[in-house]
Amino acid sequence: MMLFTGVKCPRVQAPTNGIMRGNSFTFRNTLEFECNLGYLLQGDSVIECLNTAKWSGNKPTCIRKKT
Repeated sequence: MMLFTGVKCPRVQAPTNGIMRGNSFTFRNTLEFECNLGYLLQGDSVIECLNTAKWSGNKPTCIRKKT
């Protein structure tokens, strides 16, 4: 059985006009993203640090809602 305890994924910042929940960038940890009022999330709302030191999805962006 392989242990991946030392695996770290690249640092991620909250999207512009949004927030990020979570602050650990190690294996099996997740980050959750949400946009401010008036913005829509484009991309994955939750990503997980994989044993390959990559995130399970792409960091999302927040785009202004069309009125």
